[in-house]
Amino acid sequence: MTDAHQLDPFPSLTSTEPPRQRPRISIFHCLVLIAGLVLGVGLAWWNADLFVPEYLEGRRAGGVSSCAANLTRIGIAIEAYSEEHGKLPESQYDLVPDYLKKLPDCPSAHRMSYRTSFGPYAGNNKSADPHYFLVECCGENHKGALMAPDFPTYDSNVGLMFERGW
Repeated sequence: MTDAHQLDPFPSLTSTEPPRQRPRISIFHCLVLIAGLVLGVGLAWWNADLFVPEYLEGRRAGGVSSCAANLTRIGIAIEAYSEEHGKLPESQYDLVPDYLKKLPDCPSAHRMSYRTSFGPYAGNNKSADPHYFLVECCGENHKGALMAPDFPTYDSNVGLMFERGW
């Protein structure tokens, strides 16, 4: 008791049912789809900081770590100068080219923003040490990384500092 319809290898040719129509996509549907995609990509691009805050925070912190490395290099160059000459340099420009190829730029400020203070009345020198020096990144270059103005610093007594410790 098999039906002839079930045995037919080409049921669409012998079927009495009307053929199914495929859904039609008009130009209007395509334009709506493209406009939606453009709007979505545009909003994502415009509000990228909402979608990737950890990435942006990492970039800010990267500027601080590069700046801290520059401060340490300047501090080591001052110590080498002092060791060789028996006195502190008159200015940070005395370090070029013998101790530093050039004075580095702060990556967050995109310019040379390092200030040096030397001697007994410089910076945080509470003991009036004549061999004391302080190198600091001037301004609010690292404000985005929640850093206080004129920080980080390199202190000859303490070393690298990211916040006020005096």
